[in-house]
Amino acid sequence: MKRYVSGLLCAGAVFAASAAVPAEAPHIFYVVKDGNDMWFLNEVAGAKAEAEKLGAGFTSQNVELNANLAITGVDNAIAGGADGIVIVVPEQQIGPAVMKKAVDAGIPIIAVDDGIVGEDGKPAPFVGFSSVDAGKQVGNAIADIYGELGWAKPGPETAILTAEAQTVSVCMDRTDNAIAVLKDRLGMTEEQVIHLAVPGSQDNAMTTAAQAVVAYPAIKKWLIAACNDNGVLGVVRALEQAGYTADDMIGVGVNGQIACEEFKKPEGTGFRASIYVDSAIHGATAVRELYDHVTKNQPIPDRTIISGTLITKTDNEKSCGKS
Repeated sequence: MKRYVSGLLCAGAVFAASAAVPAEAPHIFYVVKDGNDMWFLNEVAGAKAEAEKLGAGFTSQNVELNANLAITGVDNAIAGGADGIVIVVPEQQIGPAVMKKAVDAGIPIIAVDDGIVGEDGKPAPFVGFSSVDAGKQVGNAIADIYGELGWAKPGPETAILTAEAQTVSVCMDRTDNAIAVLKDRLGMTEEQVIHLAVPGSQDNAMTTAAQAVVAYPAIKKWLIAACNDNGVLGVVRALEQAGYTADDMIGVGVNGQIACEEFKKPEGTGFRASIYVDSAIHGATAVRELYDHVTKNQPIPDRTIISGTLITKTDNEKSCGKS
């Protein structure tokens, strides 16, 4: 069976392989959608560490948010004789294609972070956190902070602003459920919601939010939710550039990596909290489940949900000590 080595194996995709392992050891191939993002860097590091602990081979491919490269990555895994594939897809629409390739090759596959389904509508085994629960946590955190700040009942000058990755279902689960909680707890209506369609990067969120701020000059108080910390921070930065202060906004993110850096600043900002999840656990869990399946014939769980924890600036040292 072919085994991987470190190096550039094809244009546009850099691979990193683990140290030498016995030829009979299972080899796990990890396709990650954005190896330049801290969340995914941490996730792959956790996966690689788990593979080394188990004595398994490990190779990762950064597909740089390119769906075609992700499909090619699965081809590379199959051609190289991988015993298991973990994938974080850049677009969920490629789910049927990558699952068919893996199934036809007889290789187990696990989706991490973003769920995928096959041509038959059956989902791949999934490892990640519950985006519905995370969205509810975000909404409740914003509502709690709203009350703690003593803000008046939200009126026409208060808006919910969500930076939405509208083609990614798990992202929409987060923002939709955050909005639902805020409507329920604060009595806000759909007319008070501003939906921003943005990709996941902070820069895109900042640019789109800057345009929204100009379009809604009457808004004085902003409640901010997004798919992740990047989106929230982008909106916060756009509002700051428009002259708003921390007293004018409540932003709550998801994943915690960027929030932890923001909380270290001497002065507080409108980025008030985040739902912290250690992405290294996601990567390690997926690798361990594949390893147990390949070596012990244990069934792969349909869904493995990792819980998130609310963190704020006041508990920075406790929750963000590793950042």
